[in-house]
Amino acid sequence: MKRIYTYLLLLIPFLLQRCSSVDRQNTADPILEKNKGYVIFPDAIKIMSDWSKENILVVHTLSDASYLHPSNYTFQNARVILSLTHPALLTLDQVEIKLNPCLAKALPEVAADEMQFTYTLLDEAVWDDGSPVTSEDVVFTYKVSKSPLTDNALHKSTCKNLKTIIPDPANPKRFTMVMKRKYVQAVSMVTDFPILSRNFFDPENVLGNFTME
Repeated sequence: MKRIYTYLLLLIPFLLQRCSSVDRQNTADPILEKNKGYVIFPDAIKIMSDWSKENILVVHTLSDASYLHPSNYTFQNARVILSLTHPALLTLDQVEIKLNPCLAKALPEVAADEMQFTYTLLDEAVWDDGSPVTSEDVVFTYKVSKSPLTDNALHKSTCKNLKTIIPDPANPKRFTMVMKRKYVQAVSMVTDFPILSRNFFDPENVLGNFTME
């Protein structure tokens, strides 16, 4: 009988520890548990006195990007930098693994045929010279990517199913992307394309003489 009591006493700490472990597992955020490689810092609630007053963002990377042209980059470290200087229409939430709007107001409106996707750009989206980001910039970006003179084999394969982009004549911030056929990546593919300023890269609008098809 004493031996049984001894075993029970030895088991109590183990059982208590096990219960505590189960409780922690039940209360843990399943998304964070799934993506332990990411660290989330809480948002700042006020401006600290020792923060720089310069409008400069410093990002530390483990290696230099070999190429930073927004239509020709190939490496991930370049993509991270370009995402801060040339945002795309949508962005990938690395924690929740979903698409979020970036330059676009929302995820696209999808037509019944699932081959037309309509986006509306943010009203406040402007270039550094104060000019608005418009559908003309989006059309220009994809023309550049599809041009045979652009050395970007990776991006060409991504957008080869894109047939054309139709700007909304009544709203310069609205446009529709038309696909050649149904494509599972028709929406997510836009996360790979930093939007370019047509006025900056093509001030004479040379590509305006060409169609996307």
